[in-house]
Amino acid sequence: MADPFTALGAAGNIVQFLDFGSKLFSKGKEIYKSVDGSAASNIELELIYRDLCHLSKSLAAHSPTGTQGTTGRDTLEQLLVSCQDLAQELLTIVEGLKITPNQKHRKWRSFRQALKSAWKQNEIDELEKRLDGLRTELSLHLATIFGERQAEIIDTIRKFHSENSRLNLDQTKRLQTVGSQLERIQDTVDLVQKGLFSKEIEEDILKLNVKIDALAISGIKLAKEQRILSSLPYKYMRAREARITDAFAETFEWIYSPHSNIGFVNWLENPDGIFWIAGKPGSGKSTLMKYLCGHPKTIEGLQKWSGNARLVTAHFFFWSIGTYMQKSQEGLLRSLLFEMFRQCPEMMPDACPDLWNSYDGDGFLDEELWNLDELKEAIARINRLGNEDLRFCFFIDGLDEYEGHHLSVIRDINALASSPFIKICVSSRSWQVFEDAYGSNHECKIYLEDLTMDDIARYVRSNLEQHTMIAIHSLVDTKLDELVDRIVHRAQGVFLWIYLVVMSLCDGLTNGDNIELLQARLDEIPTDLEMYFRHILQSVETVYQRKMAETFQIMLQAPEPLTLMALSFLEQNKPYFALNLTIQEIDQYDIFIRHREMRRRIRGRYKGLLDITTSPSETDFFASKVDFFHRTVHDFMRLNNIQKYLKKHLRPEFNTHLTLCELQLSIIKRMPVRINDITRTGYVHDILSNFMYHARQLEIETGQSPIELIDETESTILHHANKHKVRHILYRSHKNSDTTFFECAIRSCLQVYAYEKLKGDKYFVRTYPKSLLHLVLNQLHAFQQTQLYNSQ
Repeated sequence: MADPFTALGAAGNIVQFLDFGSKLFSKGKEIYKSVDGSAASNIELELIYRDLCHLSKSLAAHSPTGTQGTTGRDTLEQLLVSCQDLAQELLTIVEGLKITPNQKHRKWRSFRQALKSAWKQNEIDELEKRLDGLRTELSLHLATIFGERQAEIIDTIRKFHSENSRLNLDQTKRLQTVGSQLERIQDTVDLVQKGLFSKEIEEDILKLNVKIDALAISGIKLAKEQRILSSLPYKYMRAREARITDAFAETFEWIYSPHSNIGFVNWLENPDGIFWIAGKPGSGKSTLMKYLCGHPKTIEGLQKWSGNARLVTAHFFFWSIGTYMQKSQEGLLRSLLFEMFRQCPEMMPDACPDLWNSYDGDGFLDEELWNLDELKEAIARINRLGNEDLRFCFFIDGLDEYEGHHLSVIRDINALASSPFIKICVSSRSWQVFEDAYGSNHECKIYLEDLTMDDIARYVRSNLEQHTMIAIHSLVDTKLDELVDRIVHRAQGVFLWIYLVVMSLCDGLTNGDNIELLQARLDEIPTDLEMYFRHILQSVETVYQRKMAETFQIMLQAPEPLTLMALSFLEQNKPYFALNLTIQEIDQYDIFIRHREMRRRIRGRYKGLLDITTSPSETDFFASKVDFFHRTVHDFMRLNNIQKYLKKHLRPEFNTHLTLCELQLSIIKRMPVRINDITRTGYVHDILSNFMYHARQLEIETGQSPIELIDETESTILHHANKHKVRHILYRSHKNSDTTFFECAIRSCLQVYAYEKLKGDKYFVRTYPKSLLHLVLNQLHAFQQTQLYNSQ
C-alpha cells in the first residue's frame, strides 16, 4: 500500500465490513416480513448475500501485495486478511440458509434466529466473538494505523501544494478541503487514543469509513489532475514567449483608448469571434500580442463579455525557427489544453474521459501518450460541452509561422471560434490567405504598421536621450526632433528596423559622433530589412568572416537553439575536435569564464544578428542559449544569394551536420551528468536525439556515416552509466524504450552505420537480443506513418 490514500480506503472498508457484521448479529436483521416466509426469507438473505459480496470485493481490492511494511501497515494488512476470511465464511453461511422450494416454510425474526437453525450455539458465539475481536482490534490499532499514515498523508498534501504552485494549478480550495477532512478524522482518532470508548465514539469510529473514503477520493482526484496536467507541457513551451521583447513604456496604449476608432475594446466586450492583428515583418506583432495577453485592461474588457461566467484565457506563440512543437498544431493544442486544465481542472473527466477513467493517479504519465487526434478530440469535447458558466479567450500569435498548411490552421481556429463561449485574437503577416480569412471584417482587424508612428518616435527619443553622451554633444531639441522625425519616416512602421537603427546610432554616440555624423550614419542604413542585414554582414571584419559563416550555417541547421556552451566548443578550430576531448565535467568557474568570453565574441562579431537568452530554470551549463535575433534574420540567411555568400567563406572540408555531431558529443563529454539524465528523459536523451538526427542527415548528404563519433558517443554514455552504477539506460522516451545503443541507431534510421556494423561483425546478428527484422519493420512502419502525416 504505497499510496497513503489507498491505505485509508482499506481502513474504511474494514470499518464498513465490521459495522455490517455487527448489525447482522446485534440488531437482529429481520428476515421474515410476510405471511409467505420462504419468499421473504430468500429475498432478504439474497440482499445480505449481495452486500457481503460487495464488501468482500472491497476488502480483496486492498489485500496485501506481498510488500513488507512497518508494524502499523502489517496490522492493517492482517486485519484485511482476517476480515476477508470472515467475509467468505459469512457468504458460505448465508448461501446455506437459503430455503429451497421443497423445504418447509420457516419464520425467522432475525439473522441470529436463522443461524440457530443451522449452527450450534457455541459456533454462533465463536463467530460473534471473532467479529467483536476484530472490532476491538481495529479500535485499539486505529490510532497506530492512522498515526503512521498521517505523516505520509501530510507529506503527500505538501507535495500536492508544491505541485499546485509549480503548475499554477487552480486546486487551492480543494487542497484546503482535504486539510479539513484530515483534521476531522484526526479529531476522532485522538478520542480513540485517549481511551474514551463511549457508545458515541464507537459510532464515530464506525462512520470513519465515510470520512476516509471522502479523503481518499479527494487525494486520488488531486493526484490525477496534477499528473494529467504534467503530461501536457513540452520542452521550450514558454521559450518563444520569453524571448519576445516586452513592450516599451507607454507604447500600444492606444489600443485601449475609448476615443479611437480601433475596435479591439469593443471586440473584448462583445461576443464577436475573431480579432486579427496584421502587420509587416518586424512591425511588433508578437510584442503587441504579449502585451495584450497580460494586460489588466484585456481582462477587464473580457469580463464584461463573460459576465458571471468564469473566464479562462490561454495563449500560444508560433515560432517557425523553433522546435517541431513550437510551430505545429500539436504544440498549439497542448499549450491551450494545458492552460484550460490548469485553470479549470474539473474539466478533465469530460475532456478526456478514457484517460481519466483508466488512470488511477499513481505514477507519472508520459507526454507521448497524447497524439494529435487525442488533443483534437479533447478540445472538441470542451467545445461541445461549452456552457453558460465558462468563457474562453485565446491569443494565438504568428499564424504565418505555422509549419503546416495555413488553410488547415485557419479552419481549426474558425471551428473553435464558432462556439458562442469562445473568442480568439490572432496575429500574422498580411498574407493573402489570412486576408481572405479575416480581412473582410473591418471592425475586428488592424494593420499594425499604420498605428505605431507615435510609439516609434517615443522609443527613439527615449533611447537617444538616455545615452550618456547626448548631453556632451549638446544636441538641442530642434536637431534631435529632426533626427527622430527622419527615423520615424524611414521606418514605415517596422519596429525591428528601428531597434537596429537606434543601436547603430548609440554606437555612434559612444564613438563621439556629432549630429552630422549621426545623420550620415542614418543615411547609410537601408530602409529595407534585407538590405540592412546584407549591410551588417558586409561590415563584419574579414578575420571573423569564416567563423561567422560557420556559426550562421550551424544555427540554421540546428533543430533547436544551441547553448552558449555548445558554441564555445566551436572555437576549437580543429577537425574531429570532439574525439580528442577527455570525459571530464566542467566546473562552475570554467562555465562562467566560457560564457563571459562567448558573450563578448557574439556581441562583437555578429552586430546584433544573434541573441543570447538565459533561462533561470535550467542548470548553469545549459542556461544560456543562442538564436537569431528575429525570424526575419533567419529567413534572410536562407536566401540563395546569402547562402552563396556564406558558403564562400567556409573551409572546403566544413560540413554543418558533422560539426553539429561533434558539438553534441562535446557536450555529453563535458556536461555535469546526474543519474536522472541517464535513466529517464533528460539532457542526455535530448542531446543524443539531436546527435542521431545530424548523423542521419550526414549519411543522406554524403553516403558516409560518422562511425567514430557514433562509437565515441556510445562509449561516453556507457562511461557515465558505469560511473553512476546504472544498469538501464534510457535511450529513448517512448514506452517501449530502446535498451541498446544499436537499437537507438536503427530507430534513428542510421542505415550506413548499421550496415557497416553488421558487415564488420558476422556474429552480431546472433548475439543481438532482439529481432533485427522486427526492429527494421517497425521503423519502416513509423517512417511511412510520418510520410503520410507530412503529405496531408
